Amino acid sequence: MPTSKSGPPLDLKQLKHELSSEEFSKIYDQLRQQHPLLSPFPTPFSLIDFFRAQTEDHATENSILRCLIREYQRGAPYHRLGTFFLALFTPAIAKTYSQVKRKALRLDPEEVMNQICLSLLQTLKDEELTRCEEKVASTILGKVKNLVSVWISMQPVPHPPHRLAAGRSGLAHSPLRHPI
Repeated sequence: MPTSKSGPPLDLKQLKHELSSEEFSKIYDQLRQQHPLLSPFPTPFSLIDFFRAQTEDHATENSILRCLIREYQRGAPYHRLGTFFLALFTPAIAKTYSQVKRKALRLDPEEVMNQICLSLLQTLKDEELTRCEEKVASTILGKVKNLVSVWISMQPVPHPPHRLAAGRSGLAHSPLRHPI
């Protein structure tokens, strides 16, 4: 299973398998028929390649993202776009993990990675995008980072166990002990 350079594994093989499935291909083909801006991209992988190519065509990138997010928000069968978004945002997920891991040292790295993914999908589900909104991906990722930071801060901090000195009642170590 591939790993990001900065965190626990994100199962890219499983994501690619899902994006290659017959069921997802049918959904993607439906989207391409409904939305002409997707017609230049015959597969979800070619669309991911477009986003990763770092073109200067930000208007098209934003339009496509808005379109796909709206379809994802409609639910079944387009809820399966969640897999596409996880594959598309894998570099951003890894970057977010590397940025928050210092705050989350006490937490299981896999749990933190899962929370980032869940926060991404929830943000995509809940986000109300305006027609003229620019930097759609940046807006989404900023909200994800905020959600994850709040989640980390709400996790309980484990306290070390108290040890009683042998043969003592423990009062010698009590913060309430006053000198007599």
